[in-house]
Amino acid sequence: MGIKGYATAVETSGNTKTGPISITEVALASCPTSCEVAPICYATKGTLKFHTGQMARNVEASAEEVTPEIIAQAEADAISDLTGRRILRLHVTGDSKTDQAAQIVSAAADRHTAKHGKAAFTYTHAWGTVKRSSWGGVKVRASVEDVAGIKTARDMGYSAAIVIDEFPNGSKSFMMGSEKITPCPEQSKENGPDCESCRLCPDTDITIAFAKH
Repeated sequence: MGIKGYATAVETSGNTKTGPISITEVALASCPTSCEVAPICYATKGTLKFHTGQMARNVEASAEEVTPEIIAQAEADAISDLTGRRILRLHVTGDSKTDQAAQIVSAAADRHTAKHGKAAFTYTHAWGTVKRSSWGGVKVRASVEDVAGIKTARDMGYSAAIVIDEFPNGSKSFMMGSEKITPCPEQSKENGPDCESCRLCPDTDITIAFAKH
């Protein structure tokens, strides 16, 4: 657990979607208030809601102002305890909503990668205000709301991910306007691969679609 319980890192996740990779979970105070997914965010549902709820209480109970940078340092401290032997998914919950916060987290992720060459990847709703360069060597996708956002994010140096109601062509890629979209294989295929074996997100720049939870 990171300092004061604002973030945690798990060496080997038991999440069936991610598979046995390393992950971080961070207080939702780290997320931009502009996030349009907040009302349906999976971090507030299922078993995750208990963990995110506890981190929220830790933030609320603090005698100090808990800034995005303080939360980022908690996450970085937690990352430092990982072995680096597994790929790292940052922010199963949470985000980095300032350049400095992203720089703190990405520096820790880069140190993680340097141990054994394992990639770090994530998604961000703060891409409109946080420079891509602040993320260092992390493979980071902008979580966009529409087709226009894909191009805007690309122009800013980001790959993209988009949430849609359903996959129109099953597990096959499809077009949204002029953009080619690839469905998340774990969601779109029967017995689809987990993140550990899929590797589209950490290893490619294609636009990925996720179905609403």
